[in-house]
Amino acid sequence: MSKAVLDGHSASALARVKADYPAELVAMLGEAKGKPDPAAVAELRRRYDIEQLTALGKPPVHDHTAG
Repeated sequence: MSKAVLDGHSASALARVKADYPAELVAMLGEAKGKPDPAAVAELRRRYDIEQLTALGKPPVHDHTAG
């Protein structure tokens, strides 16, 4: 893992993020019937020090039959 344990985050903190963040996000999505409050998602990401790189939403559907 190194690089000063990923810029100052301990290995145990990173393991917690890997385990807890997805579980909390799934619970939030379930409670909100798939449409969570953006502010609640932002707060969850803030608590786990996660930077949003892409918008939360359904991925685009691609037509793989063309050709």
